[in-house]
Amino acid sequence: MSLVMTGALQGAGDTKSPMVSTIIGIWVIRVAGIYVLCFYFSMGIAGVWLVNAVDYAIRSFFCCIGLEKLFKHKN
Repeated sequence: MSLVMTGALQGAGDTKSPMVSTIIGIWVIRVAGIYVLCFYFSMGIAGVWLVNAVDYAIRSFFCCIGLEKLFKHKN
């Protein structure tokens, strides 16, 4: 879902917010989340997949908000 929303925002001309959400998602949410779940909670690969799912969900949410703002602005 986040990939579709990112592509929709980029196609609509907004390239900054997808870039920011991707950078934050990959470098903050994933790296910190994987470190915490794998090393502190010993979840292993299940923790990696859980963090990936959470990252995609959060990025989808923020891209949906960005897409909604973009469409309200254009109307």
